[in-house]
Amino acid sequence: MTLRRTPIRRISKKKAEQLRRYTNLRAGFMAFRPTCEKCKKAPATECHHKAGRTGANFLDISTWAALCGRCHREIHNRPGHARAAGWLK
Repeated sequence: MTLRRTPIRRISKKKAEQLRRYTNLRAGFMAFRPTCEKCKKAPATECHHKAGRTGANFLDISTWAALCGRCHREIHNRPGHARAAGWLK
């Protein structure tokens, strides 16, 4: 008789639910912010988390910013400047 083993989940049920909520919140957030909040020129394609993506900050819309790819890279490449400008907490 062989034992049948249940495969280990790659992500927990709780995290999977959180990701589903995030996907829906992000879609609505980006729909209402079509232009980059930093340069105010390019279309916003990325959601920046000013306070990080851990814990409650992951779903806290008040800490998000809609950015173009160029501005988002600039923020993460120059964290000191971004922190002083309020783009990172």
